[in-house]
Amino acid sequence: MNGVSFDESAARRYGKSSIIVYQGEIPRDGFLIKKGVVRVYQIGASGDSRTVTFYTKGDIFPVAWLSGSTAPAMYYYEAFDDVDLVQISRETWATAMANPKELQAFSAYMVKNYQSSLIRIAALEQAKAHDKIAYTLFYLMLRHGREIMPGICRLELKLKHQDIAELVGLTRETTAIEVHSLQTAKVLSYQNQRYLIKREKLLNILNEDSLRQLEL
Repeated sequence: MNGVSFDESAARRYGKSSIIVYQGEIPRDGFLIKKGVVRVYQIGASGDSRTVTFYTKGDIFPVAWLSGSTAPAMYYYEAFDDVDLVQISRETWATAMANPKELQAFSAYMVKNYQSSLIRIAALEQAKAHDKIAYTLFYLMLRHGREIMPGICRLELKLKHQDIAELVGLTRETTAIEVHSLQTAKVLSYQNQRYLIKREKLLNILNEDSLRQLEL
């Protein structure tokens, strides 16, 4: 959750796979996610789709446009499932950011996103598929995980192997093998596109003490 308050009484529904904002398009409004998941992606020169991230309830996009730092959208924003979105004009955004309390809440939200984005970058830098997947799962846990019991987190996203593959630039087959390996090692369980992750076991694989201090 971003912590910034907007009137959520009027929300517009976008059906699964609907394009909300096109890459290169100059948006007319920004959006707050009231319900559902939005996939953010690019299409490369080869025509392949590469997922950048996922946005969920409480996320706002495109922040760069709302803040006035860029005109065209940098990515495609697609409804990953049925989503309810609250439209936000630049004027409404500027008014919210002029309120010190709202600005502080949004700054805290952005700091947390920045921390998780560094993990995302670390995942892409890994040479081995096993490490790419492990770092990506930790990133997803930070951004979209909820602790359902001590040390066990559930991803609040329903992800196919192909969805994870597109996050890290691997094939679906390689991703499936690595996920199965982590499942065999009892780092995670995977059923009906839902992931349960044992945080400590995943951290032991990553072997980065600095990551233990990060909170969900």
